[in-house]
Amino acid sequence: MDSIIDNILMYPKAIELIIVALLIILWISHIFIRLKSSHVKILNSFYVYYFYYSISILVWVLSNTYFHTGYLIKNPEIIAKTMAIIANISAFFTCLSAYLFSCKVKQQYTKIPVSIKVYFISFILSLYALLVNIIPSLTVQHVYIRNVSDFTLQFGHHGKIFILMIIYLISLTFFNLLSIRNNSNQLKKAKVNYMIMGMIIFMTSMAIIQGLVAVFFGDFSLTWLPPVMSVTEMIFMGYALVTSRFYSSRYMLYFLLSNIITGIILFLPLVTIITIDRNHFNIIILYTLITGLVWKTILIQVKPYISLIFYRSNQTPSEKIHQLIDEFKTSPHDALEKLAHLLNVPENRMQLVKKSPDNELFDRYFSKNNDILILEELLDKINTTKGKETLNKLHKKMNQNDAAFIMPMFNSADTVSHYLISTHKNNGKLFSAEEITALKKVFREAQFYINADLQLKQAQSLAHSIAHEMRNPLTQLQLHFEKLQIKIDDQRPREVLTDEINQGKLTIGRGKQLINMILREVSHSPLAQESMTVSSISRLLLQAMNQFGFESKAIRSRVHLHTGHDFTVRANDTLFNFVVFNLLRNAIYYFEAYPASTLEISTHQSLQQNKVIFRDTGPGIPEHVLKQIFEDFYSYHKQGGSGLGLSYCKRVMNSFGGTIECYSQYGQYTEFHLIFPSLPLEASVDEAGQEGDENNIPADNPEPDVHHRAKEKTILVVDDNKMQRTLVQLFVQQLGYQILHADNGKTALDIFRHNQVDLVIMDIQMPVMNGFEATTEIKALSPDTPVIALSGESGEKELQLIQELMDGRLTKPTSKAELQKMLSQCLNSEYNSSTIIRALETSY
Repeated sequence: MDSIIDNILMYPKAIELIIVALLIILWISHIFIRLKSSHVKILNSFYVYYFYYSISILVWVLSNTYFHTGYLIKNPEIIAKTMAIIANISAFFTCLSAYLFSCKVKQQYTKIPVSIKVYFISFILSLYALLVNIIPSLTVQHVYIRNVSDFTLQFGHHGKIFILMIIYLISLTFFNLLSIRNNSNQLKKAKVNYMIMGMIIFMTSMAIIQGLVAVFFGDFSLTWLPPVMSVTEMIFMGYALVTSRFYSSRYMLYFLLSNIITGIILFLPLVTIITIDRNHFNIIILYTLITGLVWKTILIQVKPYISLIFYRSNQTPSEKIHQLIDEFKTSPHDALEKLAHLLNVPENRMQLVKKSPDNELFDRYFSKNNDILILEELLDKINTTKGKETLNKLHKKMNQNDAAFIMPMFNSADTVSHYLISTHKNNGKLFSAEEITALKKVFREAQFYINADLQLKQAQSLAHSIAHEMRNPLTQLQLHFEKLQIKIDDQRPREVLTDEINQGKLTIGRGKQLINMILREVSHSPLAQESMTVSSISRLLLQAMNQFGFESKAIRSRVHLHTGHDFTVRANDTLFNFVVFNLLRNAIYYFEAYPASTLEISTHQSLQQNKVIFRDTGPGIPEHVLKQIFEDFYSYHKQGGSGLGLSYCKRVMNSFGGTIECYSQYGQYTEFHLIFPSLPLEASVDEAGQEGDENNIPADNPEPDVHHRAKEKTILVVDDNKMQRTLVQLFVQQLGYQILHADNGKTALDIFRHNQVDLVIMDIQMPVMNGFEATTEIKALSPDTPVIALSGESGEKELQLIQELMDGRLTKPTSKAELQKMLSQCLNSEYNSSTIIRALETSY
């Protein structure tokens, strides 16, 4: 141990070279592990030459280390001469491996095989290099040792030729890389630039120190530098091999100069202390510790000045990107525009796109990979890794969308909600590593504000849409009241008054239907959880037509249903109704402006797929609009809509295993095709209404007569809104049931404890105790007592709780018919748990 300390650790150059050797070993190990993790077959690829090259550098560094240790002056000259020969041979094979590596890289990029001449010449040169070094006195004749690191090598006649041969190999390598750079895409150019950068450093030190200074001028004091400089080439080349994301040269220079200036500022006082008195080691150690603590603080102060040199601003572009987080808090749209400007992306070509079924390929990829997806990196992975099929599909999809990169954004549930998609830069350059890092950092913080902004837009859209859509039914209701007042004043017959009242009720039903549609459109509840049954398409269409709130018979007469080709679909009745309602509403919207327009609904059957076609002869849709109509919040020439209807229709059709498509000729017609997968005709299909006659509307099956038993049943109505409670009480009394009522959950619980209650109709949002809490307490007291939700809730969480805690759901304001149907199901003498489940499924 003392021998090692005395002969190695006491000499700074030896320590430096040993540290370099350790770094080489670590770097080789890192590259090997990275390639293995990417399933690269190293022995069958050009990477093997990189490892030959790295191992040769390691031997070269270690053999040079000997000349800077105490062993140099203690051991005989023959040892030094042997070490010099080993250094020569390892230096040659370092350069030869680099040259062959460059040839293989060129083959990989240009697909032109390496010529057999290259291998032949390499063999001849290797044979020559070995012979002239092994045969005594041809290259190294004598080693004149004066002290550690102070020696002179006397070369033989082949010494200069040997050095020139090494310089020749370096030059060939350099020109190989240049030729690749001139015929490559941006990513390959970046990789080659890194290789060239490292090579220039190495070539310069090799040519000047080993070639001119040592061999031609006999000065060997700096011969340790080329091995050290060769490490820079090895690291640059290795970095280019294992990564596809590079820092820009400007940023690297900025980073390097900032740290150099910081080092100078901090170490100048230390140099002064050492110059004055070298014996105060305690002060030196203390100052070194202080330097480590204040380095970051000084660096932060230096960076703005260095940034002015390289960017003409006291902030780098990546720092400006990160500062956009404040913009995202106030306006994500404005922040995106500024971000595109900072990244030199064309205007409006960087967008946030909501996750949709069209992006299923990206969804699958990002379920396993959270990192940003870059087009050029994909191509590089395709050329170097396994699993090319998926990567090829991703590359093709990105090319089709003209996407340079796609970055996933996540919601609070840590699932992908949006994608940030950008096209290429205006100047065609790559997105640098510092830009990508800044992007990921800012969007990691901004995704909360982006999701919040989306929810705000939905709320605004919901409020605006409801306010706009409800004007018509409210105006109609007002008109019915005015007519009713006139008819009362005129003492018209009872039948006339009843008819006017019924028309008013229908108007209320249309208003309720509109609200339900709009709430469905903005809902984020997962459609996959909705129950699906196999049904006749004729029955579903006739049912939807029967339930849609047409404003007049005249409008109804312009909608024609043709169900001559019946087929089965796996669908949810309620969801299907909303799709039909949306398409009916969109077509009818233009009936007034286009008096001759009609809507034809027809069914079409084939072996592969079945269709329902909605064809209207309204204004039509321009071709450039067709691509956008299924996007969220997109609305074309339609005032007051939420802009979510068609995107919701697409979600529903996808949940049915189908899709929706739109075809239009501007100024002539518009067709929406509901496409369903073909299913075999099943016995479970409800045959009602399959005759193809639009007037053959299936009537509700009458429930068992329970009216005679109604007086035996007591119903508790709970709602803090007196008007809603009074309306339900009125219907319940008309149906003949006994009634109790409460205005909050706590009062309802007290009433339930002290009375015989057969069924509870429960509001959700109430003071003192809400409906969920009250239901939980009631179910604990009497698990078999049905509790029916009476609510206008549309949130996913609330609907899920209703489904879990309660036995059914009525929407506000409910109708007498809906209430009667629910009570009949739940209070039938043959009522059982399966009946409750069916009632619950019907209500969703």
